[in-house]
Order: sequence, then C-alpha cells, then structure tokens
Amino acid sequence: ATYRVTSGIDGGHDRVYRYTWDIVVDGDIVMTGMDATTVDADGRISRIDGFFGPFPPTD
Repeated sequence: ATYRVTSGIDGGHDRVYRYTWDIVVDGDIVMTGMDATTVDADGRISRIDGFFGPFPPTD
C-alpha cells in the first residue's frame, strides 16, 4: 500500500495543520481521508487526528 498526500498543507492556527490523503493498493484508491496534525512549540508532531472516508455531499 502507498500513502499519498492529495492536497496542500493548510493551517498553522494554534499549531494545527490539515491535509487530505489516500491509500493506494495496486493502482486502486482503497481509502481516503483527512488528517489534522498538531505540532508542539518545537515543531514536533504531538497529535494526529485522522478522519476516514470522503466528506459527505452538500445538501
């Protein structure tokens, strides 16, 4: 499996950054999601909150 970042990295407010990603197996996307990554005052990752699956459509 290959983990692939599919967007730019957005954020920086309160040291939280977000980006979308997918996982590819044999050329097929098997999962998509978004991570919100928090870094500490030294710039080291202190937390990753993962959201799995595509966003729902708008009403």
